[in-house]
Amino acid sequence: MRKSLKSLPLIAAIIFCGTLVLQYPLQTTFPIGGDAVRYIDRAQEVSDATSQGLAASITTLARNSNYPVVTAGLAIIDLTDPNWPSVFVWVMTLAYLATGLALGWLVYRQYGWTAGVIALAGWGLTTMLSGHYEDATLAQLLSLPFLLLALERWSSGRSIVAIVLTLIAAVLHPMTALFLGLLITLVAISVAVMYRRLSKTKRKTFHALTLFLVMIVGVGLITSLSNIAVGNFVPEERGVAFAEYLKSPVGPLVLLAPIGLVFSWLQRRRNRFGTLFLIALGIVSILTSFNTLLGINLFAFRFEPYLLLTIVAFGAIGLSAVSRRVFPNTLMRAVFIVILFGTAGVGLWQEASVVYNVYESPSQYSRVHDDELAAISWLHANLPAGHIVSTSVNRHSEWIPVLSHHTWEAIGEGEAVFHATDAALRTAAKELEADAVIFFGRREPVSSNFATQHHPLYEDGKVTIYDLR
Repeated sequence: MRKSLKSLPLIAAIIFCGTLVLQYPLQTTFPIGGDAVRYIDRAQEVSDATSQGLAASITTLARNSNYPVVTAGLAIIDLTDPNWPSVFVWVMTLAYLATGLALGWLVYRQYGWTAGVIALAGWGLTTMLSGHYEDATLAQLLSLPFLLLALERWSSGRSIVAIVLTLIAAVLHPMTALFLGLLITLVAISVAVMYRRLSKTKRKTFHALTLFLVMIVGVGLITSLSNIAVGNFVPEERGVAFAEYLKSPVGPLVLLAPIGLVFSWLQRRRNRFGTLFLIALGIVSILTSFNTLLGINLFAFRFEPYLLLTIVAFGAIGLSAVSRRVFPNTLMRAVFIVILFGTAGVGLWQEASVVYNVYESPSQYSRVHDDELAAISWLHANLPAGHIVSTSVNRHSEWIPVLSHHTWEAIGEGEAVFHATDAALRTAAKELEADAVIFFGRREPVSSNFATQHHPLYEDGKVTIYDLR
């Protein structure tokens, strides 16, 4: 009976976090993230290359992808001919939930049941704040559970498992590799200072940590600098909007995070290694996320997810410590936490519903509309594969190659094919080497002379496809 009662808070936290995380796939029918199409497009390129052999697919993967491990996984999924918009949304959702579970596990292992449950529930409150859903930062999101599990294993002295998990996190995303390199460097320096006081088991862990430090720093520097060199990551003077944190549903955890940090230090004798890793997590995440204040301006916003993890972790520890002292009675403490998170959860659900409704609304133009999806499906079903389909450039038309499996060339509205007449129009169309052109009427008008000179292959509402052959 006691075990079943003890598991109730965990079940409640999983349901709470899961409900808020699952709101995305439940209230949307299409990815809202801007990078979704890029992930899928790269994966399809690798998947298509498999017909030429394994070597060709590996070459394509290495040449075209910033995140080869994630792209390889998506390419395997692509071999099953999935419904990509739905699949991508669910991959993002499961990665988000896995991050919450990993964060709860890390905090639970260090500071007990209550703090772990609060951390899991607290992560559910970050869906609108983190930007992962709206930016579709899949690779970084996938790296977070492995980052957290690696920290937990390092804290427990499980060097081999920790090394494996750290390597996985590092290869999934270059910024995670760089962040881990900085974090492990700080820990290694700190441990070296107190080396004489370590037990034999802890010294073995330190040796493994030191050796691995060289590897992880190398991976982080190589992957990060290579991406910077080819222009994938361009420095931006874009910092962390900390005021938004305070106004968000995780505001109470932000305020309690400093208390959690102090409490962690006071409880350091319980697990010096664990405390060291958590405090290092806090120091590195703060320094990297606010490096613009130091005049460095090195991708501060890309380090923001690690800061958010730190805030939720230390906020959970702080809330657990404060609630135990303010509400010694277990029932009263549970009621307080339920009311606090319940209120925040309801507010977040309403806020997220407004955002998702904007994306789904037919009167808005924030995502590909159903008539545009129907036209792209028509291309896939009725035009032979390999035909070039051309249209003006926008965030909606870039879904054409992903969903139609046609080669797509984006051309601007100033092209001669849109403005020439009679013979000149035919010449312009031939020079374009396109077999058909698609117009999304909500964005781009079709010139009258173009409409009279070309035969429409498909017309439905605001979408028209013309034959250029």
